[in-house]
Amino acid sequence: MATGLFSNMPTTSFFVLVVEDEPFARMVHLGAIAQLQGVSSVGVSSVSEALTIIAQQAPQVVVLDLQLQDGTGIEVMARLAEQRISTVLIVVSAHIERFRDRLRHGPHLHLLEKPAPLKELLRLIEAVQRRTSEPGPFSPLDYVQLACMGQHSVVINCVDSEVCGEIVIQNGVLWSASDEQGHGVPAFTRMVLAEGALIRVTPARSNEAPRSIEENWEGLVLDAMREKDEAARKRPPKSRSEASPPAPATPIPSGPSPAPVVAAETPPRAKEVRRPVPTSARRTVLSTEVREQFDLYVERGVRAVVERDFKTAIAAFEEAQRLWPDAPLIRHRLERLRLLQRAT
Repeated sequence: MATGLFSNMPTTSFFVLVVEDEPFARMVHLGAIAQLQGVSSVGVSSVSEALTIIAQQAPQVVVLDLQLQDGTGIEVMARLAEQRISTVLIVVSAHIERFRDRLRHGPHLHLLEKPAPLKELLRLIEAVQRRTSEPGPFSPLDYVQLACMGQHSVVINCVDSEVCGEIVIQNGVLWSASDEQGHGVPAFTRMVLAEGALIRVTPARSNEAPRSIEENWEGLVLDAMREKDEAARKRPPKSRSEASPPAPATPIPSGPSPAPVVAAETPPRAKEVRRPVPTSARRTVLSTEVREQFDLYVERGVRAVVERDFKTAIAAFEEAQRLWPDAPLIRHRLERLRLLQRAT
């Protein structure tokens, strides 16, 4: 075992072990994984080295070749099973068919033929990271709103079990969106409605892809919110009535029947009436000078959130709220950030 391996042990809680005896393939995999935020990785070339690393620290993901210099990847899998280490295995090999009858299929095993598409490899790793990480304070929809309001140029990468893609915003203008299912507005809607997605925000490059969204971002955000409300309304109403304690205690026999109608219809109406208010309020209430100051504080807050400096983000958003006390977006973000700060 090379002693240099111990000097490269992971410094973050999310650890990926790459077991690959081909130096070039190992270098390519490690280089791709290095692009992921909050992920540490170590590469080894043999079964013995892999078992030594596993004894030091259990990896969350193992990128595993099957045919190795001193044995097979099956031996690594067996050791993980013996020690009852819950690890997601991504097998990257040209010998999958040879070993197929010895591979136990399940949600924690993914098979990729060599050479593996790096995009798919990263998608699988990020999906595991998303499931094991604490959720961030902002959703994809939140980041779109903040980036557009703050006139930012960013790329919002969004990954979860059902969607993998990116939203591009140029100088506060919604520019394009694309995922594995398509591009344009449908892709944008799929990503902003992704609950609990893993999000990475990076500066947008000047040579991004051609524009695929011409619609105003505010209208698309409202459409996405409306679609989310409509999906919530389609849930079985009986769950609401069963969860409501007053219904069974009502002495009038006909009393429970109208209750589900009120519970199902009233909240969406209230939301639909309230949501358009921020747009008109920004245009009519804030002067040009105050709006510039407000946007400046929002920009500082967004930058701090991206850097996960929640204390600075809260201070910036509090200044923005002082300038516009009724801004619902800022109020909601502050609530989330304060909850997150208390939890950490």
